Amino acid sequence: FFCCWRSSVASSCSKCCSSRAESDRIAQNAAASASASRSTAITSISPTRPFFYVSSSPWNLYDVLVEFLDVNAIPLGPLLLRDWGVSASESLSTSHATHKVQLIQQILDTYPTLPFILIGDSGQEDPEIYSKIVTEYPGRILAIYIRDVTDGSRDDEMSKLAEHVTQARSEL
Repeated sequence: FFCCWRSSVASSCSKCCSSRAESDRIAQNAAASASASRSTAITSISPTRPFFYVSSSPWNLYDVLVEFLDVNAIPLGPLLLRDWGVSASESLSTSHATHKVQLIQQILDTYPTLPFILIGDSGQEDPEIYSKIVTEYPGRILAIYIRDVTDGSRDDEMSKLAEHVTQARSEL
């Protein structure tokens, strides 16, 4: 998912979430960060610490995802999900990467003064997508957190991406 914080949470968390405990700690920090504005209504979003969730999950999972966020006390925010199927302009839906890049760009363009933190996992293309975003929006991405869900097969690739992101003045 995709998150935004104004605080310096980035400096207090590890660069790569390789264990469930580390991911849980980041989630707890996120929940604590937004607890002052927490509400059961999806429309009650803190104007100073908004959370945006960009996922390739289909829209028919919306209710399940909202319930998951609520049950686990994860800060609420807009869920930007994926349309699967045929549309007027496409015979198939967009790719995972195209979907995420376009929505993240739209959010960054809509909120040009907010700094962001991107959170994802190593299972699909999140590291590559986020690396591209850091390059396109210099100074806007404070940090990138990736939960390692692979068997170590992407370690070299992740190191190269981390170096690229660091050169773009962010952290992976």
